[in-house]
Amino acid sequence: MKKILFFVSFLVIVANMSSANEQVIISGHFARPPIDWQEEEKIVGAGIEILEMIFQELGIEVESRYVGPWKRVLVNLEDGEIDVMCGLYLTEERKEFAEFTEPFSDDNVTIFVWHDRAFPFETWDDLQGKIFGDILGASRGQEFEKWREQHNAKIEYVSDNLLNLKKLEAGRIDCFIASYYLGIMYIRKHGYEGKIIPLKKPVSTQQLRYAFSKKSPFVKYLPQINQHIQKMREDGKVEAIFQKHLKNYIDIFFKE
Repeated sequence: MKKILFFVSFLVIVANMSSANEQVIISGHFARPPIDWQEEEKIVGAGIEILEMIFQELGIEVESRYVGPWKRVLVNLEDGEIDVMCGLYLTEERKEFAEFTEPFSDDNVTIFVWHDRAFPFETWDDLQGKIFGDILGASRGQEFEKWREQHNAKIEYVSDNLLNLKKLEAGRIDCFIASYYLGIMYIRKHGYEGKIIPLKKPVSTQQLRYAFSKKSPFVKYLPQINQHIQKMREDGKVEAIFQKHLKNYIDIFFKE
């Protein structure tokens, strides 16, 4: 009997050691505050902190890693070089290589315009003939993507939204599309507040999720992670974390 108890205890210790040695690699967007952004070789932000807290509850170590532009992060996720990507929209194409959590937050996709070249946006017809700026690899919701394809909308893609600000100022594009918070942060950071403004009606309201590479061994934790996400949203922790990071990011911009 003692031998059996010793063996069981040994297995528990080994299992705990194995769990403690697990390390999940997460990444995200290099410039999308307050959700995620780059700081040196890491990605930080509200979305990252929420996921780190959840993995901490599961006893799993986390490495947050900056791997490059958005499109490269998607490729790394598909290849299994990173385990989890923060703040991804669910699309049928992405479901081919990733498993998605329940949404941890909502994200309004917004049209930004030059203040004295604003135009009304109530229906899709209002967007006819406009030249858009957007980010390579970004998804703006199925309804917009469907409209874009049907009407052969002209979209000029860049790797950094700063280029969209400058192109909008020069009149080379009519507008650009971005997450509301991301657009506001870029506008404030680069001195365009009051010059570039958001249209009131969003293009879409997207749900932000964590995407797990299908090649990652951490996919098995999805049920527990979904439970944690639901609880954190219900008790207000998610919103509190978002507000904290939004304030911190603005403080960094305006500390001088």
